Amino acid sequence: MTRPAPDPGGPGETGTATYRIRVAGHLDDHWAATLGGLTLARLDDGTTSLTGPDIDQAQLHGILARIRDLGAPLLTLDSLDRPPGAGPVTIAPSGPAPRTAARPRRSRR
Repeated sequence: MTRPAPDPGGPGETGTATYRIRVAGHLDDHWAATLGGLTLARLDDGTTSLTGPDIDQAQLHGILARIRDLGAPLLTLDSLDRPPGAGPVTIAPSGPAPRTAARPRRSRR
């Protein structure tokens, strides 16, 4: 079985990357241990930045699940190892999914 080629915008050859996650609200320092030992920084705009190096995909998914369980709205997820000029990966605010099209009505016979 062959492995897929690494994504140029994703983790390095080690399978890990440095990530910065921003959530709405200020989290207390005690959440750092629950969130994989990430460094927490409470920002003046009322958000919290969580940063950590050497996070693999499994760890990232676990951290995101814990943030979801806390009820903290996820604002951004940035891979700091992305190539220059690639820009951040921005997560849209949570909420109801937009309606794309109305369902056709069934005709009654």
